[in-house]
Amino acid sequence: MYLSNKSILFNHKKVQFYPMRALNFKIPRNQEASFHVQEDLMPTFYSKLHQHHEIQITYIIKGSGTILLEDFIGEFHPGNVFVIGPNVSHVFRSNEQPSIDSSEMNAHSLSLYFDPNFLGQRFLDLPEVHQLHHFIKKSYKGLQVNHPIAAQIAVMMTQLKEQKAFDQLITMLQIINALSHTDHYTLLSKTLPKKSLSPNLEKRLNDVFSYTMEHYNQVITLDQIAQLANMTTSAFCKYFKLHTRKTYVQFLNEIRIGNACKLLRENQLTIEQIAYATGFNNMANFNRKFKQINNMTPSAYRKQYALNLISK
Repeated sequence: MYLSNKSILFNHKKVQFYPMRALNFKIPRNQEASFHVQEDLMPTFYSKLHQHHEIQITYIIKGSGTILLEDFIGEFHPGNVFVIGPNVSHVFRSNEQPSIDSSEMNAHSLSLYFDPNFLGQRFLDLPEVHQLHHFIKKSYKGLQVNHPIAAQIAVMMTQLKEQKAFDQLITMLQIINALSHTDHYTLLSKTLPKKSLSPNLEKRLNDVFSYTMEHYNQVITLDQIAQLANMTTSAFCKYFKLHTRKTYVQFLNEIRIGNACKLLRENQLTIEQIAYATGFNNMANFNRKFKQINNMTPSAYRKQYALNLISK
């Protein structure tokens, strides 16, 4: 089997970051391999909205940030394990974007990519592997694997990195078997992905996502973001809702509240300071949106996190 020991995305080189075009990502793979193991060690995680035909299992070793997966917006941290199904649009975006001349590697992950039919359709039809069908179906909505299974998968992913050929295949089957039989996971997306996105559609979404995540703490109007997408405001609102299953205002508020949660956990600013730092122009609106998304007030969130009732 084929193992990449360096990031195919950045090649361990200093990288200048710009808003980038999204793509239908081609997983590099040895022609004699049925799957691909990739280790990424980079200044920042790959920030381009993308999708691919393979199932992806990713173990985050170092770095934190925001994950966008279809209609889901959430956070990722070291120790997290995610499963992403075929043709599911997603992106991992680091919290901190490095300077142009930064050489510090703040993002480290191990990923396993494989075609759902890598063992052949006849294998999938065997009654002994019927659980694998359920696992593949679940992957289309994206999964975050929870403890204790996440820790077990992390150990096996680390073993994959050091193994060769047949041993990698055995470990890979053990990973798939563990994921196929566990209930320790959280489904991320509420709906199944649509068909593969066109390059033009992906570019528009990526431009909107990138701009929003970089400027969420500023005033962003619908007219302004529609202009960025080179569309009328009315057309943009319909387009964004169609392809993300939420309005742009919902998306913006989720990004803002996600960053507010991070600041609340750091416990360095007052709640009022956090509200204005994340783009809300009044406390009433901030409190209302926060409770709407998290089912609790900002002060309750901070208190529960301090009591270790809320994990990162």
